[in-house]
Amino acid sequence: MFVREVKTVQNGKEYCYLHLVQNERVDGKVRQKLLLSLGRKDQVDGEWVDQVVGALKDYTKKTQVLESVEEIEPKEAKNWLY
Repeated sequence: MFVREVKTVQNGKEYCYLHLVQNERVDGKVRQKLLLSLGRKDQVDGEWVDQVVGALKDYTKKTQVLESVEEIEPKEAKNWLY
């Protein structure tokens, strides 16, 4: 399951929409099933997305939902630039 950007052209203007999709096999071929349309990319409100994720967190068993980015503890990484 992932978010896919879908670009369309309407009246000569390009729009980008966000869709939550899931891959599934149909007749031996991979197809994407639309689960939820999130709306236009330029109009998606990050606070609204946080509310949706928060509302779904009680129904997950495999994923931990973080309350904030500050909860992420970075691990040591190599600096490949030098």
